[in-house]
Amino acid sequence: YENEHADVKQDYCVQKAVENIKMEYRVINVGYGEHLYFFERQRNKANDGIVDNEINYIKVGGHSGLSKMSETLKKAFKKNNFFYGSADIVVTEDDKWTIVETANQYGGADIRTHFKYEIANKVVQLLVKMAKDDIDHLN
Repeated sequence: YENEHADVKQDYCVQKAVENIKMEYRVINVGYGEHLYFFERQRNKANDGIVDNEINYIKVGGHSGLSKMSETLKKAFKKNNFFYGSADIVVTEDDKWTIVETANQYGGADIRTHFKYEIANKVVQLLVKMAKDDIDHLN
């Protein structure tokens, strides 16, 4: 049951809890923050201004504030032992930001295939490296 549609369940919508949202991001974390992928959430007119399943995510980089946000997120993912997953983040007009949701997946249907391949490739590489490190540690 989709609870993010405006006409269904308003109290779950971040727009009702956080005022003056300027930007929304889905940040995909791989390897305790070793690799972070920022995707800007692009809204469409059909979703009443509230997030829905027909979202388009566009990979971004170089926006002011993302570098500092990245460092904070890397520390948080590592400290919380969060190897892989996503965080939905909102940024307000006065450049304050917060995490509104975390998940052990990232809603890949809304992300272009070549990015999904790149992310999966990094996950596998890091898992293989971790397994090798564990084996080397035993020897």
